Amino acid sequence: MPCRVFLTSTPDHWQPWEGTPYIEAVTADFRLRSQNEFTLTDLPQDADIILFLEPNYFKGREYARMLLRHELIREFPNQCFVFSYDDFPIGYLPGVYVAMPRQAMDCKRFRTCSYLQEPNPFCIEKTDENIQPHFLFSFRGARSAAVRESIFNLANGLQGSASITEMKKWYNHSDEEKKAYVHEILESKFVLCPRGQGVSSHRLFETMKLGRVPVILSDPWVQPDGPDWLNCSVRISEQNVRLIPQILADLESRAEAMGRLAREEWIKWFSPQSRVFTVLKYIEDIKRQRDTDERDLQKLWLKNSFYIPYGLHPWQRIKERFKSGQWIEPIRRRLKQAIARKKH
Repeated sequence: MPCRVFLTSTPDHWQPWEGTPYIEAVTADFRLRSQNEFTLTDLPQDADIILFLEPNYFKGREYARMLLRHELIREFPNQCFVFSYDDFPIGYLPGVYVAMPRQAMDCKRFRTCSYLQEPNPFCIEKTDENIQPHFLFSFRGARSAAVRESIFNLANGLQGSASITEMKKWYNHSDEEKKAYVHEILESKFVLCPRGQGVSSHRLFETMKLGRVPVILSDPWVQPDGPDWLNCSVRISEQNVRLIPQILADLESRAEAMGRLAREEWIKWFSPQSRVFTVLKYIEDIKRQRDTDERDLQKLWLKNSFYIPYGLHPWQRIKERFKSGQWIEPIRRRLKQAIARKKH
């Protein structure tokens, strides 16, 4: 008998694509592929898995209180799971968290995966086979993390073998900017995929989709189970950004085969036809490994002790935001400007 799934979302959603539109989009993906493992149900009482599609914003104890009041969580605590794409997640519910960092990972409750929505409509389904990459590697993005600062510093010593482009904003990109982003990926053999504010990034999965090799620069990122990451990606420590040109030059002869495998793994695990089922399979695995009743864990949600084993303590979240450079970089720039004015 197939596993029955009920899709819903928490009541508060802040973005126009969350809530009902989010459920409808995921439902549409679900119906792209006929399969016998999972089926949707309109009745939560009949569901084996009640999957909450969580909105993306910084959550705290008030969110926990809202969950504890939720009818489905109160009535069916061990059937409720979550898909979250928060940059700084706190794992109240078990489930799939795109950006759950390594220090907070508990495989009996959490998994990582790709995003269920794609922000760039120009990231086409098929790559243009006529585009021959002429950059060894590229990166286009904002200074939203310390590792990205290192990448921009690295750019000063490159001589045409790579393309490093700084963007002055994190979101609300124009169509022209989105097209340029995709074209630059297609023109590159390897694409640098550093962490941003969170430990994961859309860029990683977009690179795989476009048949290029992602170069993962995010030490706390936990790779999703399944894909052959060793042969379809490159992982480099955030401390070794200076070694990127040499490491990728040594791998250049393998770039085409690795890019082709990256796309195959994306199709198998993270494409619209696959990603919902990947999430559900991860959740089934969590159910099999679970050894604690969720009602016992819910009693800890409002206590400080909960945040340490199952998510980032609030002070850790502040530390992560400072580490990302989101607040530090503007201060650093002002200091440099003040020093420059004083010298003149």
